[in-house]
Amino acid sequence: QTITCLDMDPNRNLITWIGGAGLSGMTCVAVDEGDIVNAANAAAGHSDIVLIDVAGYLQQGIVYAVGVASIAVIPCRPALGEVIEAGRTQQVILNASRLLDRTILHTALLTQIDRRAEVTPHTKSQLADFGIPVLEANVASRTVYQKAWYKRCSPLDLQDTKAHQEI
Repeated sequence: QTITCLDMDPNRNLITWIGGAGLSGMTCVAVDEGDIVNAANAAAGHSDIVLIDVAGYLQQGIVYAVGVASIAVIPCRPALGEVIEAGRTQQVILNASRLLDRTILHTALLTQIDRRAEVTPHTKSQLADFGIPVLEANVASRTVYQKAWYKRCSPLDLQDTKAHQEI
């Protein structure tokens, strides 16, 4: 499969991390929020999957990205503020669904979690209270992810068995 990643975050975090990894079949492109709809439509014409990274504070950008999305994944760390932001993001998605007269699937992905911590199931419960589905898969807080970030590679390149199983 081919994947095009559109990095709309002004910090270009996706390009910094994944773009430098040289993964086969994956391309990362920087896109400004005003160009996201055209870029997403163009990428959909030649890629099997189009992934868009949006900075949470780009309200216009998130509406555009959600509007062209088949599914929206809301990353959420186990913290009350993160759950509240996930709820706000869900509201944007629901409004875009009504505007477009189509359902935009969405789910939360728990990130930077400690599976033994009491707060993890509590976060899942809070997301459920908001009506936000949560993926069974999650991303633990592991040094390998930070290491991959600094080395500009995939965590898979670092031969970490636990990260490989998570991914």
